[in-house]
Amino acid sequence: MAVTELDTVTDFFNRMGESVCIDRCVAKFNDVQKKVGEKLQARGAANAGGAAGGFTPL
Repeated sequence: MAVTELDTVTDFFNRMGESVCIDRCVAKFNDVQKKVGEKLQARGAANAGGAAGGFTPL
């Protein structure tokens, strides 16, 4: 009986650790995506301001 209880508790903590690790990974991914989006927006705004008269549509 004690072995089964120990196995259950160990399994619970292992699964909890996996979910925490995944949560951290997803949070880091989201942070990077946000930073990339901000950089792209800034670059797009800079390009739009500098190329206002230089673009001729076909």
